[in-house]
Amino acid sequence: MAPKPQRGVNWKPQEDEALCRGWVSISENGAIGTNQSNDSFWLRVYQIFLENDRGMSGAGVRSPQAIASRFKIINQQCSLWKTCITKANARHVSGSNLEDVDMNAKTLFLNDNKSPNRHFKLYHAWQILKDCPKWNDLCESPTQTFKDSSHSSNIVNLEEDEDDVVMSTPRLLGRDKQKDEKKKGKCVESYLNQSSKLLSELVQQGNEAKEDRRRKLELLQEQHAYQIQQDKDANEQRIMSMDLSKFTPRKMKCWGNKQEEIIEAQMNTSSPYNPEDNSGDYYPSPPHSVY
Repeated sequence: MAPKPQRGVNWKPQEDEALCRGWVSISENGAIGTNQSNDSFWLRVYQIFLENDRGMSGAGVRSPQAIASRFKIINQQCSLWKTCITKANARHVSGSNLEDVDMNAKTLFLNDNKSPNRHFKLYHAWQILKDCPKWNDLCESPTQTFKDSSHSSNIVNLEEDEDDVVMSTPRLLGRDKQKDEKKKGKCVESYLNQSSKLLSELVQQGNEAKEDRRRKLELLQEQHAYQIQQDKDANEQRIMSMDLSKFTPRKMKCWGNKQEEIIEAQMNTSSPYNPEDNSGDYYPSPPHSVY
């Protein structure tokens, strides 16, 4: 009996927010937001997602296909919620408040939503998408839709961009159909290679950043230890250079004991302290700067 596939890790609200911010950022980028392929779009969204989602998931937990599939769900639920909010505002009567509008929208959502989980639970994503002009245009345009998440779920016009759809259903027959199949196979292979290369680069960049932070932390710790030692040596030098003959008997005894403690401690080390030695060889060289 074949083992059952493991269920993916549940999406956290912070991940949904990072995904929505990435989608908005790439969609509203005037330089790349329109003239790009499906694969390129979601790879760019994936990069922004990883930057906004530091420490929570990463390349080992989420993939470009996973975020595309998740955004398809977010878009469907938020689009339905937007419709419910619009209907509730249209029914807004004198004397009612925002709580009444929200309650009416929730009732409409329960009636219109056909999924098992009929309550709207994506307020965190809705707060990001509702002010995005690109997303609002998407909700209002009947010619735009989402492709299957397993095949680069980018927003495309199925009538105008049919040649760019990697896994579109071939309509050609005979020899043309065979050519179309070969073309799709090459596109899929190119996409997989590009995705694998991008993931490797992202993992390498993450490792390099982690190593750089570790080195900086070590240098900071060395600098801190060096400064503490410098302060300690300066204090001991000040105590050893005191003229005890000018002190009262009580102070003379107190500071004399401190000088004896310093001398005894230095005699137990390999580099005893010599107050007459001003060559500077006694102090270690300061560590290099972090920056």
